[in-house]
Amino acid sequence: MDVLFHQYAWGPVLLLAYSCQREGGTPRNIEVSEHRWVPLADLANYKLLAADQPLVDKLCQQGR
Repeated sequence: MDVLFHQYAWGPVLLLAYSCQREGGTPRNIEVSEHRWVPLADLANYKLLAADQPLVDKLCQQGR
């Protein structure tokens, strides 16, 4: 698990990121408009929020 903190101009955000893998079934959007399982190499193709970027950078470094 990773814990990330980001301060936006409008307020703080605390992110809890868990390692997981999909085992089957259909993902449901609960309290979010959309989510996707994407290959690590494709993350650079998505526009992400500033709070998410440190986690994406870490995942990309680990994937090399």
